Amino acid sequence: IADAINNAAGYGFNGLDEKGNPKWDLIYNLNIWNIEMASSFKMYVDNWNIQTAAWLKRVCYDRAPKYRTGLTFLLSALWHGVYPGYYFTFITGIPVMLAARAVIIFLLPYCCCYCAYYSAQQAIKRQTAILL
Repeated sequence: IADAINNAAGYGFNGLDEKGNPKWDLIYNLNIWNIEMASSFKMYVDNWNIQTAAWLKRVCYDRAPKYRTGLTFLLSALWHGVYPGYYFTFITGIPVMLAARAVIIFLLPYCCCYCAYYSAQQAIKRQTAILL
């Protein structure tokens, strides 16, 4: 709904593309295709609530000397309010994100099928961009 409101107000207009079609991607909050096709927890988080994630990265993650991921998740929980469910969710997200990062760094280079999987994902993105 936030994207629709921004576009209805004209805030999302980003000029015209090379074919003369209007682009409405100046302000956007989520990328549904990348959320549905996410191959990692980080890819999912990066495409959900994009502008807030960019703000959290600038304000907390880039400035924190230690425990960047944990502090960023805790700030996000504080931002959402004092309900215990938020803290449980975000505190659970810390080890999930760290474990996913470790798997990608250490195990993925040994997986020969990853290159084919990544190439297929990129081809799907290009094809959907052409269709849209």
